[in-house]
Amino acid sequence: MADESGRRLINVPRVAVLATACTIVLAACAGTSAGSKGSPSTHQRGASTKTAGTIVFVNDKDGNPTNPDYDESIYVINADGTGLRPLLHGSWVDSPTWSPDRSRIAFAKQSGSQSDIYAINVDGSHLTRLTNDGADFGPAWSPAGDQIGFLKDEGTAGTSIYVMKTDGSQPGWVAATQGAAWRLSWSLDGKKIAFESPENGVTSIEVVSAQTSGVNSGVAVTAGETPAWSPDGKLLAFVKEGHVYISMSDGTAQRRVSTSDQHYYWPSWAPDGRSLAVDGDATGAMQIYVIAVDGSGQRQLTTLPGASFSPAWTGPNA
Repeated sequence: MADESGRRLINVPRVAVLATACTIVLAACAGTSAGSKGSPSTHQRGASTKTAGTIVFVNDKDGNPTNPDYDESIYVINADGTGLRPLLHGSWVDSPTWSPDRSRIAFAKQSGSQSDIYAINVDGSHLTRLTNDGADFGPAWSPAGDQIGFLKDEGTAGTSIYVMKTDGSQPGWVAATQGAAWRLSWSLDGKKIAFESPENGVTSIEVVSAQTSGVNSGVAVTAGETPAWSPDGKLLAFVKEGHVYISMSDGTAQRRVSTSDQHYYWPSWAPDGRSLAVDGDATGAMQIYVIAVDGSGQRQLTTLPGASFSPAWTGPNA
């Protein structure tokens, strides 16, 4: 999970993504949980997937995101499948995240073993490097729009969560994580951050205070991967054993969303909380899909050659 210098590379989690895609339907689908009493539902059941907004994602042209051939691009596409356009070509990138005003996108960009956080305007202009120490990845824009959370590879000390101003200034340490952490997601009020952290062979979703002072330890809420806080701050979406689940924000009342044998990763909520964008392997390669939170209406959004992954959904008029 690291190069010879001990630095964790940002493409490592994508190895797991493709490994999942390559083990199509080997895992049993037993244990599907229907919406049980007390499970999160409310207005979100039976929702249409025809939701407005714009989705940003990464495409790897040859379908192998683990090789350093700089054939990856950042694209945006309308949630109805129209308006596909590239923002950045010829890079090695991951984890795009929208600013709340939908004007900029932050992402991790790798060069060799060095990884830093960058931002770009939604029209593809003003590419800006925000960090410079070569060990930063997994950015997540705060709901207030004034900070970006990110992960830093601390070498033998593990992985830490930091936050910084959106121009890259004033980085502050938030917490050390157990294992090689991945993907950050802010709560609606900006006071907490959920993240994925594998430890002793078990990957858990943990929640930590977003404060940058004092001792700060994460609290595990459930087993799972790639957490995403709902727009209203009440629910978490995450992946467990290749399937999408939602739960209350404390990990209780879990309900499985996906119903097919397809494997999924990286859920991102629609602005109205009725649907999720995910990447999945139904075609034998990773593509972006939209699925309602009750499991209905799945549709494939992208058909680009290679592998498309790491979607992030924002509101209309981006």
